[in-house]
Amino acid sequence: MRAAIYGEIVGAVRESDNLLTFSVKADLPGYDPVNTLVWTEGGLARFLHSERIATGMKVLCMGEMATKDGFPYLDAEHVAFDIYEEWAQANGY
Repeated sequence: MRAAIYGEIVGAVRESDNLLTFSVKADLPGYDPVNTLVWTEGGLARFLHSERIATGMKVLCMGEMATKDGFPYLDAEHVAFDIYEEWAQANGY
């Protein structure tokens, strides 16, 4: 299932074996906040690491929802940061 999530990176950003993982806390209107694990691999992981993606940054992540060992995560194909914060605030997110 395709999905997109916008929110703040919470917890640690971890890198190992060409894989970058982090959690995004999304505040959804009318719902409790949701933490979603995000995975990136390959060139995207290397780029995000080089840009020093870190806890507290606002990100927009898009990709495919998947599960590993029964736990859901977003296998991100696109991750945008900083530039989308102003857009998100203007649109009520």
